Amino acid sequence: MSVGLLARAASVSVLFPALCRMFPLVGLARVLPWFSAALSLLYLVPPTLSSILLASILIGVFFPLLMPLNDTVATFGSSNGLISYGNVRYWGSAGFIAGLAVTGVATSRYGAGIVVVVYICACAVMAVTGTRNPDVGTASLGIPAKRSWRTLLRNRVFVLSLALSFLLQGAHAVYYSFGAERFR
Repeated sequence: MSVGLLARAASVSVLFPALCRMFPLVGLARVLPWFSAALSLLYLVPPTLSSILLASILIGVFFPLLMPLNDTVATFGSSNGLISYGNVRYWGSAGFIAGLAVTGVATSRYGAGIVVVVYICACAVMAVTGTRNPDVGTASLGIPAKRSWRTLLRNRVFVLSLALSFLLQGAHAVYYSFGAERFR
């Protein structure tokens, strides 16, 4: 679990901004869901320590990129008057709750193994729906050239916020892990 979280942290903080500088948002919105869908099939490989680590790292690198990507697309769409960001967040939250309910019902009926099937199917649906061209009013993120990490790391407020984020994310992950074990 820790390896996946480390991959996620590096991916979202380093890889996502780099990809946004190299490729248009629309292209990333079409390609990244397919990477996630393809990588979701790694969960079908018979579980060994090395296969679990590989899946955790690769999925930890690519799947988390979808959240900042979708938020960025929604932000650009909202700033260009093309979508209502509040409605997007509202329906996204409603979809999250519905997905949890469906997964919970499926798990209670078919056992914990169904979660992998639900995840693979959800990744496939996400990839197919990602082929639609999101009209966000701009093709790139427009991130300025490289900024120095040293400048950020000298800012005490940033360092404190970063440390708190790490602790909160770690606590969140542990909470769910132990919660899953408790109700097993």
